[in-house]
Amino acid sequence: MKRRYGNYPHGEQHAESKLKEADVLEIKRLYKEEGVKQQWLALKYGVAQGIISKIVNGHVWQHLPM
Repeated sequence: MKRRYGNYPHGEQHAESKLKEADVLEIKRLYKEEGVKQQWLALKYGVAQGIISKIVNGHVWQHLPM
C-alpha cells in the first residue's frame, strides 16, 4: 500500500480508530453476504454511515481482504 503523506499508522493502530480489524471484516461480510443495510451497521458499530460506505466500497481499510 502506497502512503502519500508519510508513515502514519493505519487500521486499528490509528489513535482515533473506533473499529478493530475483526469488526471491519464482519462489516464487509454482513454487507456483502447478508445484505445488511449500511445504516444498521453504522448504528451497531457506533460510526457514521459514511464510514461504513467507505469500508464496503474499499476506500478505507484497504489492507484487509474483501
